[in-house]
Amino acid sequence: MATAREFLIIIRLHNEKGTEVFSYLDRIEKSLKEQGFFASRAGSEDIKRIMAVYYEQNVTSEKFEDFDGERWIIPDD
Repeated sequence: MATAREFLIIIRLHNEKGTEVFSYLDRIEKSLKEQGFFASRAGSEDIKRIMAVYYEQNVTSEKFEDFDGERWIIPDD
């Protein structure tokens, strides 16, 4: 849709143990969905795509580089 928007919500957790983090994030995700939002946890490709928009890179790419100029590196050279 031309009017569709994506937002990134960053949740910073302090002093939370590993098992507590996921249950806390599950509650936040459930709360967002109950309010009518589509919510999902971003994977690495999602984060790269969002950052490409932020840094005004080519967002039509199918694959985003982990490092700037990575596509120009020739292995074993």
